[in-house]
Amino acid sequence: MKKESNTENLQWVIWSSFRLVPILAFILLVGFITHRIFYGDFSAPLQNRIILFSTIVPYCFWAIYSALKRSYFELSKICSIAIFVISLVYFCVTGQIEGLLKMLTRFLGLEQ
Repeated sequence: MKKESNTENLQWVIWSSFRLVPILAFILLVGFITHRIFYGDFSAPLQNRIILFSTIVPYCFWAIYSALKRSYFELSKICSIAIFVISLVYFCVTGQIEGLLKMLTRFLGLEQ
């Protein structure tokens, strides 16, 4: 009986650490973008900054709400979607979408 509880505890620790990865990535991404907007060489007009923040804020509230409900599966799903959407919006707002597309075409082997 004691052996099973130790195994269950180990499985819980491993599963919990996997759930934390998207949450930590989300926090790092939001911190990076916020730092770039306020302290970096982010020369985009105010309208683009507002677009960027209006993308980030709903995901932050959604993540906090999910954490309060302790729905970790939903939270990791939200963070994964948020990382993709915020990254895409960031590249579009900063005008670096062409570089991202070139990198993707090179990676996929579609470059002519």
